[in-house]
Amino acid sequence: MRLTSVIGAGIAVAAVLSCKKDATSNNSPFPQAATVSLTASAFVSDRNGSSPAADTIAPGGQVTWVWTTGALDHNIVALGPLTFTGTTDHDFPFQYSPTGAFDRTGVYNYVCTNHVGMTGTIVVQ
Repeated sequence: MRLTSVIGAGIAVAAVLSCKKDATSNNSPFPQAATVSLTASAFVSDRNGSSPAADTIAPGGQVTWVWTTGALDHNIVALGPLTFTGTTDHDFPFQYSPTGAFDRTGVYNYVCTNHVGMTGTIVVQ
């Protein structure tokens, strides 16, 4: 009887641990990557067309920002508390994809400081 209780407790612990997701888990239902286009005056999600861009990715996912034709003098500046390394001013053609930036779950907001109202959001979950 005692052995049965120990085995049952062990199975319960194993089940709980197998459900736990960490920052590098690929068990998320969300995509591993997102692409955001920089137009003349906006960040635009390539996945859903939202502007300002709003994308959701899995923990450990990758975001690539692509300067499109006519995209001049843009930068990407992360706003806290969750941040990533942004980039300085660039013109077309250019693309930027920080590595290891989106390992933690949460909301990452960003702006182009050269253009008022040019904002975007990455949600990691």
